[in-house]
Amino acid sequence: IMYTGPHIVEDGLVFAIDAGSARSYPGSGTAVTDLAGTNNGTLTNGVAFSANNGGTWEFDGTDDYINIPSYTTHQSTTGTMEAWVNPDVISGNHYVFGAGGNTTFGSNRALRLLNGVWTYISYGSAGTQDWNDAGTATTGWAHVAIGWSGTTAYFYLNGVGTSQTLSGMITPQSNVFTIGVRPWDLGADWDGEIAAVKCYSTLLTAAEVLQNYNAQKSRFA
Repeated sequence: IMYTGPHIVEDGLVFAIDAGSARSYPGSGTAVTDLAGTNNGTLTNGVAFSANNGGTWEFDGTDDYINIPSYTTHQSTTGTMEAWVNPDVISGNHYVFGAGGNTTFGSNRALRLLNGVWTYISYGSAGTQDWNDAGTATTGWAHVAIGWSGTTAYFYLNGVGTSQTLSGMITPQSNVFTIGVRPWDLGADWDGEIAAVKCYSTLLTAAEVLQNYNAQKSRFA
């Protein structure tokens, strides 16, 4: 159901948007259709479309983002979020996606690029459970994924994974899902391209994350 759909993992898929799918985005307008459910989104503040790599969205690093206003899957005890991204810069603070929206600690799940490293924003109390060195970032296209199950957080870069045990985790709050900014204050804008985002209600295995990476990597070579 995605750009090279037959090889994408579909079990547990609850959200999927892809700039390369005409059913998800026709190449113009602001409406983005969720291919896996009903969590449709809106391109906000001038997110641009490019036909490069089969179709991508371009974020200017200033105020662009995709808004999905009624999303709650991140509140489950297991799950996975992933995206194909191409940062224009790796310095500074830039969010790929985030789910939650509440401003208190322990309310969000998100992935950001902070000064050359990938950072997993988790859901521990008092902000102590952020995984601030999940992986090293470079410019160029990359497949990134975060997963969670119980007290274990997972990060994958181009199909290669690592994990970390985080104590004291709680269930996130609120129902905002944003792509290209922080969900709680719409800051730390993404500067670069994002082509596809998928979310699962299940924790994908390492083999399944690698399967999703391999299914679309030729598009971004």
